[in-house]
Amino acid sequence: MAYLANMLYQSALIRHSLTTYLFTKTRYLIVIADFPMANTIDQLLEYHNQNN
Repeated sequence: MAYLANMLYQSALIRHSLTTYLFTKTRYLIVIADFPMANTIDQLLEYHNQNN
């Protein structure tokens, strides 16, 4: 029974680590993508305003 409890505990730790890793990487990519996206939107709005 102790073996099973230990395996469940280790499995929970691995899932937690994986979830934390994925969350951190996703947040990092969003922060990196934020600047080019904002820059592109600004350029599109400027182009749209010049043509109206």
